[in-house]
Amino acid sequence: MAVLNTDSPLYGGNGLTDDTVEHFTVADPLYAREKKEWLKIYIPARTAVVLKKM
Repeated sequence: MAVLNTDSPLYGGNGLTDDTVEHFTVADPLYAREKKEWLKIYIPARTAVVLKKM
């Protein structure tokens, strides 16, 4: 869940991203012992996105 997205028109951005999309992490078998996962998201250049863990 996006808490803050500077690409939003609310903050003067172009609105290129969809804040309603749910993002999921993917487990990495190489780091199974450490329980590390990956998150892949699209972020336009010169923007910032703050995500909240659900």
